[in-house]
Amino acid sequence: MNDISPPAPPARLARAVRNGLWNGAANLLMALVGVVTSVIVARSLSEHEFGIYSYYAWLSGVLVAILSSQAFGSALTKVAAELRGQGAVGEARALGRGVMLVLVGSSLVLSVALLVKALGAAPPFRYYLLVVAAAPLPGGLASLLSSVFWSRENYRITSIANLLGSGLQVLLVLLAYGQGWGVAGYLLLTLALPVVNCAALLLSPAQEGPEPGPRRWWPNPPTVRYYLTFSLPLVVMGMLELVMIQRSGVFFLERYSTEAQIGFYSLAYTIFQLLFMTGWALVNSFYPAISSSFGQGDWASIRHKVQQAALLSAVYAIPLCLGGLVTLPELIDLLFGADKAAAAHPAQVLFIGMLPMCLVGLYGLTLNAINRPWAVFPIGIGTSLLGIALSVWLVPQHGAVGAAIANTVAQVIYAALKYSLVQRLTGVGLPWGVIAQVALVGFVCAFLLPLLTLHLFPGALGLLLGIVLAVASYATAMWKLGYVGRIAQELVPAQGGAA
Repeated sequence: MNDISPPAPPARLARAVRNGLWNGAANLLMALVGVVTSVIVARSLSEHEFGIYSYYAWLSGVLVAILSSQAFGSALTKVAAELRGQGAVGEARALGRGVMLVLVGSSLVLSVALLVKALGAAPPFRYYLLVVAAAPLPGGLASLLSSVFWSRENYRITSIANLLGSGLQVLLVLLAYGQGWGVAGYLLLTLALPVVNCAALLLSPAQEGPEPGPRRWWPNPPTVRYYLTFSLPLVVMGMLELVMIQRSGVFFLERYSTEAQIGFYSLAYTIFQLLFMTGWALVNSFYPAISSSFGQGDWASIRHKVQQAALLSAVYAIPLCLGGLVTLPELIDLLFGADKAAAAHPAQVLFIGMLPMCLVGLYGLTLNAINRPWAVFPIGIGTSLLGIALSVWLVPQHGAVGAAIANTVAQVIYAALKYSLVQRLTGVGLPWGVIAQVALVGFVCAFLLPLLTLHLFPGALGLLLGIVLAVASYATAMWKLGYVGRIAQELVPAQGGAA
C-alpha cells in the first residue's frame, strides 16, 4: 500500500490539523506544568507519603475516567459529530444536554456513596477519600463539556480552558508547598484543573448560532438508542483498557509491593503520560473529523485522515522513545532528587511503548468513528488478561519495573492487533517508509547525540546540551524532509475557514 492515500477535502483536513496543533500545544504546556507540579510534590513528600498520594490520585482519576471519558465523553464526541455531519445540529445539541443530565445524576450518586465510605474511615484516610468522593462531578463534567466542543471541531476553547486551569494549579501547589499541606492538600488541589475547566467552558462566549427549532433537553428515541448501542462497548473497553492495561500497575503494586514502589511507578507513569498526552492530543482532534466524514459516507477522507494521524504519531513519539532511553536516569535524578531515582528504570520501559500507545489511541478512535467499537472487544479482553497475568507474575518480584514491563508488553501487542483490525476494516495501513525514515533520524538525533554529550559531559550540563542538540537537529531534519511543510500545506486552504 502506498504511504500516502488520496487526499481528503482540504478544508476539512486542515481544520483537523489545526485542531490538533491547538490541542497539542495546550497539552505540551500542560505537560510542562505537570512536570513542575510533580517535581514540587515529589520533592516535598517522603517515599512512603508519595506512594500514598499516588495511590489515591490514581483512584480518583480512574473513577472520573470510567464515568466520563469512556462511557460519556468519547461516545458524545463521535455521535454528535456524526449528527452534525448529517446536518442534524438541533439533535446533536439535544444529545449533549441529555447526556449532561445523566452524567450529573450519576456523578452525584457515586459521590454520595464514596462520601459515606469516607465518613466511616479514620483520619488521615478519611480526608483522602473525601477528595476522591468530590472528584467525579467536576472531572466528569469537564470531560463532557470538552467533548461537546470537540464534536463541533472547536479545540481552541478547550485548550484555553485547560491552560487556565493548569496555571491556577501551579500557583495553588506552590501555596500548598509553602504552607506544608502534605498529602491531603496536594490531593485536594488535583480538583483545581477540572473545576476551572468547567467554569471556563460553561462561561465561554463561543456559540454556534441560533438553535434550529425549539430548545430540547432530550434527543429523539432513535438517537438515544444509537448512542446507547455505541457507548456500551466503550464502557466495557474503558474498564479493560484503563484499569487493566494502562495504569493498572498501581493496583497490583498496592497489593503485592510497597508504597515506595507505588511512588516510583506512579512517578514514571506520570512522566510518560504527560508526554504521551501531547501526542494523543495531536491525533484526538481527528476523531470528530473522521466521525463527520463517516456521517457523510466519505471513506477516502477517512483513510487519508487516519494515515495523517499515524504520521503525526510517528513524528512525535519516536524521538521521545529513543531519547527517553538515554536521558531519563539523569533527568529524574536532577528534577526529583536522588531518593526518586529508582523511577528511571520503569520510566525507560514505559517510554518504549510511546508509539504503540499513540497508535492504540488512534486506532481506538478510528474504530469508534466508523461504528465498529465492538470489533476490538475480543482482543481487548485477551490483552487485558495478558496484562493481568504479567502483573501478577512480575510485580511481586520486580516491583515498579515489573509493572512497567507488563504494561508495555500489553500495549505493544494491543497496538499490533488493533492495527490489523483497522487495516482490514478501512483498507489503510501505516506509512512504513516514513516511519523507517523517522526512526533512523530519531536514532541519530534523539539517541546518539544525547548519549555522546552525557559521555563527554556527565551530569546536568551533558543532559541539557544533549536535549537541546536533539530537539534542534530533529526539528531541522523533519523540516528538511518535508514533514513540517506537509502540515503547512494542509493548513493553507483553510486560512479563511472557520476555526
